[in-house]
Amino acid sequence: LLTVSYVEAKYYRGDEIELTASVGNANVDWSIGHNTSAATVISSSGVLTIGADEAATGSYIVVYATSKTNSNNGGQVSVYFTPKTAYSITVTGGTATDSSANPIAKAAEDENVYIVAPELTGKRFREWTVEAGSADVTFGDENASSTFFTMPAGNVILKANYDTIIDSVSATFDAPVNGQHIDQTLTTGSPNYTATLTRVWQGAGFKSLTDTIYETGKEYAFFVQFTPAPGYVLVP
Repeated sequence: LLTVSYVEAKYYRGDEIELTASVGNANVDWSIGHNTSAATVISSSGVLTIGADEAATGSYIVVYATSKTNSNNGGQVSVYFTPKTAYSITVTGGTATDSSANPIAKAAEDENVYIVAPELTGKRFREWTVEAGSADVTFGDENASSTFFTMPAGNVILKANYDTIIDSVSATFDAPVNGQHIDQTLTTGSPNYTATLTRVWQGAGFKSLTDTIYETGKEYAFFVQFTPAPGYVLVP
């Protein structure tokens, strides 16, 4: 007995779906029924295309396969689809899923799409960004590695952005000179961050960078502000 099958998934208008005949696709004649759109067709190899304007009652197409050598041997299957237009989802550095955590590469307008950026060694997630050529997207939380958005009526291109973790910093500098201001930027030996002297402790108390150092024989303590370069983050 000839049977017909396909991989059940969420299909939309405009999708192509491959059917399989148990006796081999080349050994059957393919046809369809229950469609309303002339653009809904099936190829001689068993690939069903759902028309962009398909409005079949119940949102399914009936696919028939009949043996080329025995017209009495045939099978059929109903292929169900979502009567909406789907748009593509491209995520660089992360994955997109539906509400059941199934990976997806497209969704229809107003459907919720869930995105996840993985943990990476030596990196910390910073934010999601919408890339050039994408429809506008509003994130549930653009700074969360796991969040969602509602699909717009257009293709979406997203990127997960990370900072490289800096877990060790150092700086060298000249000792303060009496009678001069302390306003130098420190030499760090790293292109990934800068270090700036913010204040000085001189014996009795703090001195700001605009204060002039007069006392001699005092002990000095230095307070330094480390600022990471773009794409880096300081982690204690």
